[in-house]
Amino acid sequence: MAKRPNHSRRRQHNTTFLGKIKDKSIRKIKARTEENLSVLYGLTLMGFVSFDSLYELFTPFFFIGIGLKINPSALTAALGMGGILLVAAVLGKLIGAGGPTLLTTGWTGAALIGVSMVPRAEITMIVMGKGLSLGEWAVSNQVFAAMVVVSAVTSILAPIILRSLLNKLPEIPTGVSN
Repeated sequence: MAKRPNHSRRRQHNTTFLGKIKDKSIRKIKARTEENLSVLYGLTLMGFVSFDSLYELFTPFFFIGIGLKINPSALTAALGMGGILLVAAVLGKLIGAGGPTLLTTGWTGAALIGVSMVPRAEITMIVMGKGLSLGEWAVSNQVFAAMVVVSAVTSILAPIILRSLLNKLPEIPTGVSN
């Protein structure tokens, strides 16, 4: 009869002195992190901390991290590709989102919807960051820098254009009773 392998679930610990210190430190950090997260979840559920404040706290770090991943030498080379991607991104959103609404809202409403959909920031940068971490075969430094340019330009220009479009809309009287 063949002997069955031992598939014990017990964790193998380091036997060296430094290995034991490392394991102990990792267990302490893990326990403290879990405790802090539990407290944070509890405070959030009780209403003392809101997800909005957490979002506002961590969002700048996300974009700073993206900026630190840009290879400065690739940024200048990426401007041409970024311009082409920018035109494709804007036209894609204007046609894809604004086109169907043209039938029901007219040119101004279609432009509002289309321009509102143009900004590309978090999701695009998450996907590009993951691709960059996979290596040059997935996303090159030049493509990453070009998408950062597209995200920055669309995120800055869309609100400016939206403001001018909203100013063209007729004012709706408020508080008017029949």
